[in-house]
Amino acid sequence: MPHDILLDVQELTIQYNLEGSLVPVVDQASFFINRGEILALVGESGCGKTQVALALAGLLPKSAQSNKIYSTNLRTAMIFQDPMNALNPLLKVGSQIKEGIRNKTKRTKSEVLNLLNLVGIDNPEERYNQNIRRKKKTKGKLCKS
Repeated sequence: MPHDILLDVQELTIQYNLEGSLVPVVDQASFFINRGEILALVGESGCGKTQVALALAGLLPKSAQSNKIYSTNLRTAMIFQDPMNALNPLLKVGSQIKEGIRNKTKRTKSEVLNLLNLVGIDNPEERYNQNIRRKKKTKGKLCKS
């Protein structure tokens, strides 16, 4: 794979084992992303966009089977469609953001506060130790990604 390609997916196939039969949900999807490029997966509902994203993030359920995806030095993030389920309302928003990014990089509290401020959360210092309301969940999820 040339050094300019960050992600190279060749003939990605995803199948689910349902009642003893393999049901294909993605059939030989191929694409690549060069350094500096952005890729958008678009298509009709049910066409496999989410399945491809889950495969890239290593989040496919155990009932799914897929072939290998080759990538190099690529960080991925996903913002799910339903912001109401993106953050746990029983946990503090600051700790959830730190947890979401801890494996990517070690962030200090001040960096998390800066992220909250960047996405438009008012009074981030005060909100850091609060539970998040419905309207702010999408913004909190952006910080986490």
